[in-house]
Amino acid sequence: MTQPPSRQALLRQLAEAGIVKMTWSAQVMERPAPFVGQRVAADRVRGMLLGLAIGDALGNTSEGQTPQDRRERYGEIRHYLSNHYASGEAVGLPSDDTQPAFWTLAHVLEHNGVEPAALAALFCSCG
Repeated sequence: MTQPPSRQALLRQLAEAGIVKMTWSAQVMERPAPFVGQRVAADRVRGMLLGLAIGDALGNTSEGQTPQDRRERYGEIRHYLSNHYASGEAVGLPSDDTQPAFWTLAHVLEHNGVEPAALAALFCSCG
């Protein structure tokens, strides 16, 4: 009996066939992750999550715009823009894009990895 292709091999096949719209880069996709087998300090994880939330909050008021349109309208975004979710105030509010990252991390810590069915159930039960 033959082994099914690895997830990486399957993704490469789908990308090369044009089914998944991406350019395959062996330099990125075939290199091992830098922290495989190593513990990552908790403060680095907290920093990553904080950076994710801040970036999401900075970008959520211009989400869906092309980089060119965003630059033409706002220039380089360095401060929060007027947010219709906050009565027009220029405050940072992460969008619904941030929460799944937090749920995924909590899931990985609880299960010591990704359990696809459990993670899907978590996403379906929250929000």
